[in-house]
Amino acid sequence: MDINFEKQNAKRLLNNTFLFNDPWAMEATHIPYSFENEIDWNVNPFGDPEWTFMLARCDYVLKLTQVGEYTNQYEYLNKAKELIFDFIENAKCVEENYVTSWRSLDAGIRVKNWLKAYEILYRHNLLDIKEKQIFRNSIIEHTSYLSKIDTPFTKLSNWGIIADSGLYCASLFLENKQFIDLSISRIIEQINYQIFDDGFHWEQSPMYHVEVLISIFDIIEESRKYKIILDQKILDTASLMSYAIIKSQKPNHHQIMQNDSDDTDIRDILSRATLLLKDGVIKYFSNKSLSYPFSEKQIKEYETIKIEKPTFTSAVLNESGNYYLRSGWEETDSLIHFFCGSLGSGHGHSSLLHFDFAYGNEDIFVDSGRYTYTECKERYQLKSTALHNSIMIDNIDYFTVKDSWAYEKKGTFIKSNYIEKGSYKYINGFNTSYLAINGSLIERKILSLNKDLFIIFDVITTKSKHKINRYFHFDNNANLVIENNNIIKYIKEKLNVYVYFERDCIIKEETSLYSKHYNKLETKPSLNIENNIEGNTSFITVVNVNNSKIEVKEEKVKSMRFNTLFKKEDIRAFTINDEKNGSYEVLFTLNQCHEGVDLFKANKLCGFGKTLVFHNNKLTKIEL
Repeated sequence: MDINFEKQNAKRLLNNTFLFNDPWAMEATHIPYSFENEIDWNVNPFGDPEWTFMLARCDYVLKLTQVGEYTNQYEYLNKAKELIFDFIENAKCVEENYVTSWRSLDAGIRVKNWLKAYEILYRHNLLDIKEKQIFRNSIIEHTSYLSKIDTPFTKLSNWGIIADSGLYCASLFLENKQFIDLSISRIIEQINYQIFDDGFHWEQSPMYHVEVLISIFDIIEESRKYKIILDQKILDTASLMSYAIIKSQKPNHHQIMQNDSDDTDIRDILSRATLLLKDGVIKYFSNKSLSYPFSEKQIKEYETIKIEKPTFTSAVLNESGNYYLRSGWEETDSLIHFFCGSLGSGHGHSSLLHFDFAYGNEDIFVDSGRYTYTECKERYQLKSTALHNSIMIDNIDYFTVKDSWAYEKKGTFIKSNYIEKGSYKYINGFNTSYLAINGSLIERKILSLNKDLFIIFDVITTKSKHKINRYFHFDNNANLVIENNNIIKYIKEKLNVYVYFERDCIIKEETSLYSKHYNKLETKPSLNIENNIEGNTSFITVVNVNNSKIEVKEEKVKSMRFNTLFKKEDIRAFTINDEKNGSYEVLFTLNQCHEGVDLFKANKLCGFGKTLVFHNNKLTKIEL
């Protein structure tokens, strides 16, 4: 716990000033709001109902008690108690509040925060008999309410596990076996619906994946406190989801801003996972040590867990369609995330064939973020294809936004094929959405040659004329410089990134929306690469991050048997001269163009296959 950070919030709360700026606040705020008189638990001061929901969750009540106990300052403990009883008195569980202070999601979170705060207040003898009974009655009211919420929406949405974890913890407190059994049976059913076999939450948002996992942690923690033996399915799911976080993290230990997610450090979450699951691999990615609010016993337990380095680097989460091409686990390594999977829920964005790229502690190619859930043009833009590192044909977005949470039209895809050969990593995927729109098919291939150098090869299969737009979004606080009409230099502190495009494209430098955190809107440099095509066409993009220029030259491809040249729509080959790593020759076959037994020849490269690499006098057949 960052005591200085939490104490600032605690001081504000003494004056009924609320600021929801915790790193894991689902919908953070950055402008304080003060109640001059009594608190209105259903108020919406900024036009965003998420503010009301954050107020109702009462995370700050728990933080107040923790700050009070840690600093031994009872004014914070008493304020937490005041806020709990104010809510009980003035925020009634009535139908008109079911969409404000008494949504099931928020009630489930609130009751867990209250119960943890109650333990601290109880420990410090700050509750009399009457107050204990009032509190207990409110917990009964919460369980009665939550037990009645069971719908198809809650079964599949993150709401279900989060709310029912609150029902479970509250039922343990009340020793209500009926509701204990009910909540566990629901949670196991919801896990079966919501969690992919690869460990990723089906809504495709790392942010809400973590929120669901936190709720499962709460279930495990409280079960051990009350000596309840949990179904193994819950423990296995906690491990599976924790490993999904490990596999998807950037080298700087932050989650990717995929769909509705923020740029948040995940080490505190993994530290809790380490403690609960006693897993040394998870500890490899966690904080070195624990501190308050963990108990002395927990801190000592954590110290005894031996760190284990993982045996894997890259990861294929094929069921969810998330692929992570990683050079290693050091903070100087690189990561490419490629997405070709289902939309998920309303949290999903139009991001088929989108990729992220992080190099060491720096973000290079990024997702644009979420910013808000209110109905506004910024929300719609951030969900669109044009705000992702993806491809659009004829200015038609294959996803059509209906409102903040729904789409009129949704895209289709064919999942990816991941191949790893030595140091080379390859992924591809198809966006089939345009087949029904204008008879076009998009395939994107990404080939990582080393941690500094990778190729993006986009193939458009069509019979007619089209305008193609490929979008590339860069992290901000850096400069873009266009060199020689086809080379982009991205300058970020001491890091120079070179991006090479083919000369027949139109490069448009743009400024686009960027939101690393909810309710915060920035801008970033972006590229819109435009081409007019007729018939089958392919595009190569080369990214180099070793601070040295490279040369990219297209080579003619010859049939060794017939001594004829292949057409560019059939086979393409390139020589990439890298000052640091030497020369690479890469060949991509677009069609089945050989007749009988034949070999392809391009400069020094000679072989047969769909994707080939020749480097240091060695041919590697990536894809046959």
